Parts: sequence; structure tokens; C-alpha cells
Amino acid sequence: MPYSIFRLVVSALLISLSAGCASVAPISPVAESGKELPKPPAEVLPNVALQPEVLYDILVGEIAGQRGQIEVAAVTLGKVAQKTRDPRVAERATLAALYAKRYTEALAAARLWVELRPKNMDAREALATALLELDQPAEARLQLEMILAAEEGRHVEQAYLRIASALARTGNRAVAVEIMQSLVDLHPKVAAAHFAMAHLAVRGGDLEKAASAADRALAIRSDWEEAALFKVRILISQKETQKARSLYKTFLSDNPGATNVRLNYARFLIEQKEWDKAREEFKRILTDLPDDADAVYAVGLLSLQTNQLDEAEKYLKMALDLRLQNDQARLYLGQVTEGSKRYAEALRWYRDVQPGEYYFEAQTRLAVILAKQKDLAGARKHLRGIQIENDPQR
Repeated sequence: MPYSIFRLVVSALLISLSAGCASVAPISPVAESGKELPKPPAEVLPNVALQPEVLYDILVGEIAGQRGQIEVAAVTLGKVAQKTRDPRVAERATLAALYAKRYTEALAAARLWVELRPKNMDAREALATALLELDQPAEARLQLEMILAAEEGRHVEQAYLRIASALARTGNRAVAVEIMQSLVDLHPKVAAAHFAMAHLAVRGGDLEKAASAADRALAIRSDWEEAALFKVRILISQKETQKARSLYKTFLSDNPGATNVRLNYARFLIEQKEWDKAREEFKRILTDLPDDADAVYAVGLLSLQTNQLDEAEKYLKMALDLRLQNDQARLYLGQVTEGSKRYAEALRWYRDVQPGEYYFEAQTRLAVILAKQKDLAGARKHLRGIQIENDPQR
């Protein structure tokens, strides 16, 4: 957790300004109409004089952090935080201590941070983390419950996922799952709660529990694409390919407009080497998103793979219209037109390929076409003019 010298100086100046410049009125922002805009609520900061020993400890802590001596930074900044009761220093001390795995110091700094900024959810999450590492699960759960209470409503989904991420970092998996289950029980009809449990279970390696939790999330929100895709990933991790296929088909039957799921299903079919089915799924995506360059290109490639050359040419050209920087498409169009003996077109496509990943192959194919047109001297001359980058090319 390196800290820059710039941030070091800013931290010192902020504390100095909070003590010595409180009487200076800030310039008020003015709207275009000439009227003053409403001022944001002022942050309450401690009125602490920047004494030499405080400045010294801040400098020591920041320089130690910059040099990677996180333990020194955690201890020193923790001391400054307790002395100044500045929430910014408490935050930095907490994060440094957590990073250094000095959980006793992290707990003290985090308690101060929460005391000074009780509505700050980062502070409560950090406090819960320190409590878990110090084997105090009951109080940790209380802090996580307070995060949920603060975010209840439209942000509860993010709150549950945030909590799952925090719990996943603790070393005691069993306690983490137990706490998460107690939090899920607070909102059993919230799909996000079960989805978060699924995430935590996956991180803990319990795929059965993860699958069960994902099922409960989908039972509550049957059209939730993210939950469906997460369940598919679980099934694939369990090597349950047919169940994954069935979930894709059932979900898309019930939610035909679920474009993201359909896109992933098409990719799944490619992995299964079911080219025709994958091409049809990508074409269905294009009915909803006709200008999706990736989907258009995928149809072109899959048409080429299944020897549907006319369709491949059509979609590869469309892909270039949507995204000009696609030399692979130019190379494939050269191959298609070469295969149908439209050599003049093929030469044009190969010549349009710019230096890069596909340039060498395009140039060698260009020489082959010259040879097919009975221009052996021109073909040899062209080959000699190609810049060689490695032995395989030579």
C-alpha cells in the first residue's frame, strides 16, 4: 500500500488548514444565472493544532507507507489518529493496519473511524473485517447488519454483494458462511441476498451450496440474467454440461429477450463445437442488436467455419462497416474471394491488411495469388520484399 509524497504533503496540509484557516470564508460557487449555488454540507473536522510531534508522526507514517514499511505506517498513523481524532487519518491508519494484518491496531483505528463517521459504510466494513480476524463474530455481524440497514431499498443488492466479498476475505470460512446465512435470513425474499450467498459459497469452494443459493435467487427473480449466468458457471465447474445447456434453453425460452444470456449460450455452443447452432443464436441476437459488431463478426466467422461462404462474405463485410479496424476480417475476406477465384478482389483484401498480427499471412497469400495468375516472377519478388520477423516466418 504505497503512499505518494504528494498525498503525504496533502494530508499534512489538510490537518493544518482544519486548525488554522477555519475563519477564512471559501469562495461560493456561482451558477450561470449569477445566483449562488447551495453549499455542500461542511465536513466536521477536529480543531487540532499541527504540533511538531503530530507533523513528525504523519511524515514518519507516510514515508514508511511509501517505502513499503506498512507495519510502521499502521502503528504511527494509528497513534496520530487517536491523538487528533481526524477521520481521514483514522481511515488511513485502518487500511494500513489491515493491509499489514495487524488486526489489533486495525480494530482500534476502525472503531475510531466508525465513531467519527458512523454513516461511512467503508468504515463499518473495515471494522467488521478486523473483528472477524480477532474472532469476534457477533459484533462483526452487528456491523454488517448496520450496513444492510443503511442500504436497505434500491442499494440492498450491492450491499449484500459487498458483504459477501468482505466475508470471503476472512480466514474462517465456516463463520463467514454462518454470518452470511443469518444476514440472508433477514431478507429471505430478496433475491440478491441468496445471490450473495452463492458468491460466498463459490469463493469457499462449496459448489453445491452455491448452486442451491443461486436456484433460490432465480426462484425469486426468474428473469435475472446475472444469476442465471452465475448458475451456469457453477454447473460448468461441476462438469454438468448438459444441465448447463438445459438451463440456457429454459431461461431463454422464458426470457427470449435476454440478450446477454443468449450471447453466452452462443459462446457455450462454440465451445461445444456446435457451429450451426451457435450461428443461429448469434443471428437471433442481431434481430435485437443489428449493429452489434461482435455478433455480426461472429456470424461471419461461424459461416466461414461451416463453409457458408456467401453468408460469411456478407457478414464479414458488415463487420468491417461497423468496425473498420479489423484486419482479421480482411484476411478472411481475401480467403473467401480467393476460394471463389475472384483473384482481383482477393488481392485487394490482402493488400489492405496493415502491418501487425495478420500481415505476414496476408502477404504470403498475396504471393500465392500472383503465382496462380501465372506471375511467378512477381510472386517471388513479392516474397523477397516481405519483412521477416522470426525464423518460422523465414
